[in-house]
Amino acid sequence: MNGEYTPLCYGWIKVSARIEVYVARKFNVQPFLWDRPPGTEHERVRGILFEYIEGNTLANIQITPQIVNDIRSGLKGLHNASIAHGDVRASNILVQCNRVKWIDLSASLTMPHIRISKQKLREIQAFERQDLEIGFALLSSVRFFVYALFIEYMRLTEPASHESRNVCC
Repeated sequence: MNGEYTPLCYGWIKVSARIEVYVARKFNVQPFLWDRPPGTEHERVRGILFEYIEGNTLANIQITPQIVNDIRSGLKGLHNASIAHGDVRASNILVQCNRVKWIDLSASLTMPHIRISKQKLREIQAFERQDLEIGFALLSSVRFFVYALFIEYMRLTEPASHESRNVCC
């Protein structure tokens, strides 16, 4: 699964405060220095290092049936690995060279988990699949509606046909 449905994961790392601040500034995000338990300010942050990939979100591409199938396959792959993504939305799916990658697993749930059962994980996964299909249905409806508006606009704004013009012959 590593690198197939998500960017390649290099594993757990410890990041110094200096590097944490540098990365936060580079990507214009808040560093976590302020959210440390008392007495741990000097400790390095632990995190998972993923490969950085360029890609387009679903809002910026033409979604083909193949991309839709790849999105479904990616979510299924995560679910088969006992992972619930935790934040299924278009902005967490990147398409790079017609390859789909699920990103931002910061809200994900995996097994074993100290607070949820396998049954609860399966329920969450079912909701994720349902949310994904609702998203596809809404996207199809919106695109059809926009297309219909465009056709109607073109019909209303096209020049009058030759027969309706007052043409002297």
